[in-house]
Amino acid sequence: MRKKSIFVFCFMLFLLYLGTNTIHAQMRTFEVDGINYRVIQEPDGTMTTGTVSVCQIEYGEYEGDIVIPNVVKEAEDQYADKYKVVGVDNSAFAQTKYLKSVKLPPSIETIGDSAFFLSSVVQVELPMGNLKLIGESVFEQSKIDSIDIPSTVKVIGKNAFYNCVNLKSVVFHEGLTSIGNGAFHACISLETLQLPNTLKAIGNEAFYYCVRLAIVKVGNGLKSIGRKAFFSCGRLRSFNLPDGIREIGPEAFQKAGIVEIVIPPSIKEIKEGCFSKSMLRRVTLPQNLASIEDNAFAHCRLDTLIVSSNTSVSQWAFVTKLESVESNPRQEQRQNKFRIDDSCVVSLSIPEGKEYDRVVSKLEKAINTKNKITVDYFSGDVEFGANVHLIKVKDLVYHLISYPIKDEEYGIVVVTNGSFFVEWSQIRDWSQLGDFGSIELSQKCAGRVKIPEVIEIVGGPYPEKYIVAGIAAGTFVDHKKVTSIDIPASVGTFGIGEGAFKGTGITEIKLPDFMETIPKDLFWNSEIKKIVFPQGLKRIEGRAFHDCKGLTSIVIPGSVTHIGFLAFSDCTSLTSVILNQGVTSIGDRAFLGCRNLKTIVLPASVTTIERWAFRWCTSLTSVTIPSNVTTWGEEVFDGCSGLTSVTLSKGLKVIGAGAFYRCGIESLKIPCGVEEIGGAAFACKGLIDVEIDGNPCEWTTKGSFGGIFGSNSQLKIHLKDAKYAECAALKAYKKNLVFP
Repeated sequence: MRKKSIFVFCFMLFLLYLGTNTIHAQMRTFEVDGINYRVIQEPDGTMTTGTVSVCQIEYGEYEGDIVIPNVVKEAEDQYADKYKVVGVDNSAFAQTKYLKSVKLPPSIETIGDSAFFLSSVVQVELPMGNLKLIGESVFEQSKIDSIDIPSTVKVIGKNAFYNCVNLKSVVFHEGLTSIGNGAFHACISLETLQLPNTLKAIGNEAFYYCVRLAIVKVGNGLKSIGRKAFFSCGRLRSFNLPDGIREIGPEAFQKAGIVEIVIPPSIKEIKEGCFSKSMLRRVTLPQNLASIEDNAFAHCRLDTLIVSSNTSVSQWAFVTKLESVESNPRQEQRQNKFRIDDSCVVSLSIPEGKEYDRVVSKLEKAINTKNKITVDYFSGDVEFGANVHLIKVKDLVYHLISYPIKDEEYGIVVVTNGSFFVEWSQIRDWSQLGDFGSIELSQKCAGRVKIPEVIEIVGGPYPEKYIVAGIAAGTFVDHKKVTSIDIPASVGTFGIGEGAFKGTGITEIKLPDFMETIPKDLFWNSEIKKIVFPQGLKRIEGRAFHDCKGLTSIVIPGSVTHIGFLAFSDCTSLTSVILNQGVTSIGDRAFLGCRNLKTIVLPASVTTIERWAFRWCTSLTSVTIPSNVTTWGEEVFDGCSGLTSVTLSKGLKVIGAGAFYRCGIESLKIPCGVEEIGGAAFACKGLIDVEIDGNPCEWTTKGSFGGIFGSNSQLKIHLKDAKYAECAALKAYKKNLVFP
């Protein structure tokens, strides 16, 4: 019996050994000529050549130009095992910074997900031979500029070339059947496409934001186009739908540049928003079309539309201006079910009546027809971009939010730099960027820039007036020659976007009264020296004046409640800051590195001072901390070496960790009522005299900076009563205590 047990135990150990070696073999890697290979299958008695896949380098990354062979030997020994290279692992070349090109061998069968994700690679040669699969996100956000996809590839995976902004040329071959969701999303350099006859499906957002895509030749085998597949392809003027196509997804051609299209009989439904906001003028619909859904042709400015009586039409299908609508006699009695709205502005903005009324009211109040610019459509002063939602008038570029419908009514535009603009639905959050454009703000835009309230374009087929209702994010970025700007009241309708004046040469500005918030990055790294804030201002957001080295003094009105992160950081010429009563919070690093700041007035309304708010303000000499401050970030005044006088107001309960770390304070009085002091709050080398007017036994200490007062042996801590010597907060300072 004992022998049998020993045998079973030894046999189990043997199985464990085999299992361990099997796992080891599956995970084993080796390197040849700088390329790392993962063993998929070892050679055995029946197979003289094993298989491997290219994988990541364990330490370091791939660089330069790489050529991968069909077969590799693990060693130079003539008896060494051989391996066929059949794949590229997931993320094998991902995030490489110095990789230029890769040539793959004909033996390659699969390229794994994210294989070249965020890679610096410019060229990848895909082999004609065995390659069958290009995985998801394979080239996402890489630097690749051209690709020839072999005929053996049937499917291009999801997000395969997502945001490959340098990709100019893609060659497809017969054999491809499907282009995955987001496959070429935001490939903004693509201009032409020849799709093979074998292609059956184009996925959702497959060519979304391909703003330079002008020509697409479609094969006759296409059966479906996914949701937003060609969304905002502004240069795409035509698209030939093959007879056999069965489905076009919602918003498939929204905001595309298509002017005319024929819908084949194989299509039974025009889905929601399919052609909305496009440039469609002429549409041919089949007699057997079953339905047209909401917003299918909204805001297309169609000239003529013929709708069959067999077609069920949503009342919101044509929220647009139609020059004429034709229908069969039987259709006449149903005509009132069509919502053919006279006011594109109403429908294009927000369908909710109350919200629309609010916007229109602001527009009506903003218009001053004396402050307008009239431009002849044929004078050469107006340029209509390839993306038809952009126009340039003289040196400024405008994004058309809505078209005017009648001569006496106004459309809406916002000033933009042309590289991007925002959607109406996103106007309340300017951080959300919309489409890429195709006209850039002129570098000639210099000196004093005057933005009109109204633009009137005359002489063309559609004389139109537009209210300038906003300035988009980043509009004047780095236009150093722009030294001043006139902002009309009409801009207050939508406001001013983030970073609109970042890096400009603007030296002085009086912000308009409509501004309640100064958005993020508005004047970052600009030449601003003097600014007058509007009295109704409530918030100054992050980095609004970051690195404005010419700004010398500021007075912030009492209407302001919040100063955001890095709002005035690195304003190295700033010497004086006055915060009026009303400010409640000072954000993270708000005045970081203002090394010439000598005075700062903190009003009693301040309750929150966040981390590093005044760090490295080395010229700051004195400060009074209001009693209402209850929330401290770490090291608020850290490194203020010139700060020698600190007044802590009576009633102050909390002092944050490292609040005055490395300051120049020599003497200090801590008032009674303090309940919490953070670690190293007063760790200043020169601190020699501390007077505690209260009971330190009531303090709680927080933070990870060690003792409250640092470790200066010359320090004297004056207490009112010797019984306080045993307080936990003063445990480390028994030798420093002084009693009456």
